[in-house]
Amino acid sequence: MSKLIGKMLLTAFLISTMTACVKEDQPIIDDASVQYSDFETEVMNQVNNYRNSIGLEKLSRLNLVSTEAETHSVYMLNKQTLSHDNFDIRTQNLMNNASAISIAENVAYGYKTAEELLNSWLNSPEHRRKIEEKRYTDFGISAKNNSGGSYYVTQIFIERK
Repeated sequence: MSKLIGKMLLTAFLISTMTACVKEDQPIIDDASVQYSDFETEVMNQVNNYRNSIGLEKLSRLNLVSTEAETHSVYMLNKQTLSHDNFDIRTQNLMNNASAISIAENVAYGYKTAEELLNSWLNSPEHRRKIEEKRYTDFGISAKNNSGGSYYVTQIFIERK
C-alpha cells in the first residue's frame, strides 16, 4: 500500500512539474551576457531621453534583444552592406525567446557618434516611427566598427506579452 501511495505522489509531482514548465506567463530570463560599448550605451540613452522628452515611456534594455541585434551587425560588417536581411529569423527568435509580439528594427551605417545617428533616424519618417512607437517595451542594440571607424548598427524594438 505504501508503495502505491509513493508512486501516486511521485506521479502527481511529475505532472505538476510538467504543467509548470509549459506555463505561458513565465517571466523572461534575460541571462544573455552582453558587454555594451560606450557608443551603444549612448545610443540607447539618447533614444530613451528622446522618448521621455515627447512623453513616452523609456524602453527597458533586454540583453536577449541585443544578442539578436549583434548577429545582424556582424553580418552587415562581414558583407560590408546595410540591410534587413534575415529579419524574419530575428523576429522568430525573439517571439520564441523573449515573448515578443511585435518587433521593429532600425539599421544604420557610417555614423561615428550617437548624436549623429539618432538625428539621422529622427529625420527619417520610417525610423522615427519605430522610435516613437508607444507599444514597444524593450530594446537592444549592437554596433560594430569597420576598419574606418564607422559603425554598422542594428537596434531592435519589441513589445512583449
